[in-house]
Amino acid sequence: MQHKKTKRKRRGEKYLFNGLSIEEMEDSSTEKVFQNIIDAKSPISAIEQRFKKSPLWLQELMSIEDDREIQTSFSSIIKNAKPYVLYKDKLPICISPLKITDETKRKKSFSIAVSELYEYVIREEKDERIRREIVKKIKNKEKIFEKLIGDLDKAKSSEEFKKKAELILVNLRNIKKGEKTIKLKDPYNETKLLKIEMNPSKSPIKNAEEYFKKYRKAKRSRSIVEKRMKETSKEIRNLKKLKDEIDNLSGKELTKIESIFLPQERAKEKIKIEEKKFRTVLTSNGKSVLVGRSKYENERLTFGFAKPSDLFFHIREAPGSHTILVNDGKLSKDDIFEAAKIAAYFSKAKHSTIVPVSYTERKHVRRSKRLGPGKVILAMEKTIFVEPGLPTLKEKDE
Repeated sequence: MQHKKTKRKRRGEKYLFNGLSIEEMEDSSTEKVFQNIIDAKSPISAIEQRFKKSPLWLQELMSIEDDREIQTSFSSIIKNAKPYVLYKDKLPICISPLKITDETKRKKSFSIAVSELYEYVIREEKDERIRREIVKKIKNKEKIFEKLIGDLDKAKSSEEFKKKAELILVNLRNIKKGEKTIKLKDPYNETKLLKIEMNPSKSPIKNAEEYFKKYRKAKRSRSIVEKRMKETSKEIRNLKKLKDEIDNLSGKELTKIESIFLPQERAKEKIKIEEKKFRTVLTSNGKSVLVGRSKYENERLTFGFAKPSDLFFHIREAPGSHTILVNDGKLSKDDIFEAAKIAAYFSKAKHSTIVPVSYTERKHVRRSKRLGPGKVILAMEKTIFVEPGLPTLKEKDE
């Protein structure tokens, strides 16, 4: 059974085995397909008609070109299919219901064989994702290195600044203040005149000082750039080496690499845990009332955490936090009344004497796309009037 990825579904990915899905392989109709092949005048023609692309084990079986042996093999598969995994370079390639080569190994069950192949597929996909991230990193480092080459060329001009500063000082008598440019003989090439830009508002000595400043700055810059070039070059070499060695990493090594190059996935897991933490107030009976602290937390609380049977509370005619009374199946009228008071307390109507609070089951609350995050529309709600306040028991702010 050779693994083959199909088009991505809404959740996860589906793999085909034998040209059939797992569900089809478990279906009794598969037996009919195999029986039709057995009963066909030409089993090979029947196979080619049924399978657009034959899996490896079936290709091997068809290579026999012996109709009777093919029919016998399919009969044994129907009566007592045995799980085998075909390996190539010690990697699982496909699952077969019969032994086809010496590199085929018997497994205790088909579920174990499928599990092993899935683990390989998952590992393969993870390797490829990490490899893509490493390639991105390499390209980014190479761009940085190219920029550093340009910075180094600029930094190499430090000696030029020093030469200009020294020439100005040597020729102070011949330079007048206010000149924009001067031409002086290059001591390293007397046949060539060196053109020097001057600041006309500054004296020749001040101009020389400016060139010395540029020289010191460029010299420091060159040292830093050369050091960064060396570090970046080493990083590129290490990344390229890592890219080539991903397939040979152990599980622990891969997990470590994954945390570096695929941090988003771990961040998502962390967010899912943290999303459960909301302001929590307990009623006098110890029931949990969860309160959002921002429009985005309101959104997460109501539509990401609350269960359909939990009770949703919101203030009428005044802005307020989304409030959820966790429904454990044993809520009393007092619990509902206290939850309404809590909802009123965490609203703009906190200092009012009497506040109308609407409540309904979470499943009757839907988002208002027009009004934005945290805004909702209620159905089948009830309204009670309460005085804002917290239970005398305690408040727990997680």
